[in-house]
Amino acid sequence: MPPGPPGTLRSKDQNVTFGSPRHGGAEVGAGEHDRALAPVERLFAVMPLMHSEQLSDHDEAARQFSRILEAAEGADHETAEGFHKHELMHRGLIERFGRESTPEERVHVEGGGESFGQ
Repeated sequence: MPPGPPGTLRSKDQNVTFGSPRHGGAEVGAGEHDRALAPVERLFAVMPLMHSEQLSDHDEAARQFSRILEAAEGADHETAEGFHKHELMHRGLIERFGRESTPEERVHVEGGGESFGQ
């Protein structure tokens, strides 16, 4: 599926544009909406960025997860650590292989590299 415009995630047959009313804004952790959400809820609000194929979205997700991790306590902190760790893994794959599967990426996955269930 071809990528949409910057700031857009394509998911099967729908687009989600970050910062739009439909998404609720990508700046979770930076405004009044954030105060109404528990840390674990903020993690799920940022999660769509983790599934983007745009490196800039992964940079934003890592920043947001880091911000949430700093503020979280107890079990929420442990959960936030997991989200942050997995975001960095996703980001690393996008940075290393780009958007399209390359022969090198296929060898990586076929050799037991992380595929995130894909």
